[in-house]
Amino acid sequence: MRAVDTAYASGNAAEAQTRFGEARAAWNSLAPRVSAREAREQQLLFDSLDKEITSGAPATKVKSTISGMIGELHEDIERELR
Repeated sequence: MRAVDTAYASGNAAEAQTRFGEARAAWNSLAPRVSAREAREQQLLFDSLDKEITSGAPATKVKSTISGMIGELHEDIERELR
């Protein structure tokens, strides 16, 4: 996700899209291991980020979404490990 942010912030939308595809594929392989609710929440965030990247949203908006996703993932993983 940080690679998506870095590429997008530097103006390299194609690289951001490639990195986003890699991140989404990694998430799709992990999603079955977490609760359905948490997986759905992250899927919605991935969908939102995809729209932001493809629509040319400001880099600050993309960064904010990515930061939120990372924070949510961190919390979700901690909760699942308890």
